[in-house]
Amino acid sequence: MENEASPEASPEAELEGESANNRPSDRSQDTAGSRVVIVDRCHTLKSQRAELVQEIQRLKWRQRACVSMLLEFAHQSDVYGYGADGQLSKRFSEQHVALCAERVESRGAAHHSLIPSPKLRGALQQMARAAEATSTEELRHFDTRLEIDVAKSPPEAAMFVIEAIRAKGWMESLSPMEDLLPKVEVAWQAYQRAEEQWRKGSGSTGSTAPQREWLSQCKRAVEAEKAAAKAQEGVKLAVAAEKLRQEQRALGMQPVPCWIFDVPEVSQVLAQRGILPACFVPADAPHVTLLQLTADGDDSAAALQLGLAPEQFAAMREALEALEGEQFEMRMTKIILEESIACAMVSLPPILPCVCRVPHVVLGKRKGASVGNPEMMLEAVKAGSNTSVTCIDLPTPRPMMGTVRLGTCSPGLYRSGERSVP
Repeated sequence: MENEASPEASPEAELEGESANNRPSDRSQDTAGSRVVIVDRCHTLKSQRAELVQEIQRLKWRQRACVSMLLEFAHQSDVYGYGADGQLSKRFSEQHVALCAERVESRGAAHHSLIPSPKLRGALQQMARAAEATSTEELRHFDTRLEIDVAKSPPEAAMFVIEAIRAKGWMESLSPMEDLLPKVEVAWQAYQRAEEQWRKGSGSTGSTAPQREWLSQCKRAVEAEKAAAKAQEGVKLAVAAEKLRQEQRALGMQPVPCWIFDVPEVSQVLAQRGILPACFVPADAPHVTLLQLTADGDDSAAALQLGLAPEQFAAMREALEALEGEQFEMRMTKIILEESIACAMVSLPPILPCVCRVPHVVLGKRKGASVGNPEMMLEAVKAGSNTSVTCIDLPTPRPMMGTVRLGTCSPGLYRSGERSVP
């Protein structure tokens, strides 16, 4: 791996989610002289990543003002689970393995490292089970980590990486998206044609003139059909994303007072390794939200927002005021892991009124993720209508002590529960 070399990476290896790509650029030089090094290799095991990190350190990568990007591939059906190393992480699903096997089989002899055989699926499943999650310590050796949907086509995956590099400002000389997309499409078509020749055993040693003519024709066709449409779609997506970010920021700007069941013991549990995925940030003050109030103390407005009758809201508030400072025991029954948030379902003592239909404690959130209403997700899980999350039932409900007190929470996140008022 050298700064002046640019070895080609196999697109299939990237699609299989088994390669690490370092895309450094020399920020101390002109962007026109930037170099990109692609390391095409499997890195599902810590030992494999350790070899890569050792090589980066040997080359004094960062001392040369170079940067690195770790690529990891995932499938939308991948869910969280415990690996052979005992760490909780996203695991490769059967759909993920099946997609990789299909691609290897379709490439046949053109694949750079795997050969289609009856044992292929079993070998990939064994690799998936043995995979070890990338730890926070390992990520410190890379400037950024990028997760790519393995179902993307090679051109889509390439453009996704290029846009990530553009967002980082690593290569100012990158051409606009509308100029790069046709070139990527044409390159992929040429690669497919070369693989087909390889499979047929004809090679590609003939004259380059017909190939250049074919590439030129492809380029004109792709530019005419896709450049304008993709550029317009990109603008629409950017506008929609910015609008969503503004709405999410406005939603969570002003916290409101609320009655909570404070459970500091959860923080001690979260301090243990392997409880949360490495990309999650543990909650600062784990608690169960019991009753949300308003900043101006208007009980009628608070009751209306929560869908409660005014007298029901008043009874809940008075009961909690009487219980302030009291300690009770709750029981943690189930862990719920979703793409951007981790929660624990809990069972509260009957004496505690709770506005949530599904009483819960937020354990942690993905770094940088905007999290909406966990209550709706938990209701769907409880009803059995949400199968896209990971549910871990505790063999024995874990008892934990907590205290009733007045705290703060984000507005508008909880709705009326069906728990009776004591």
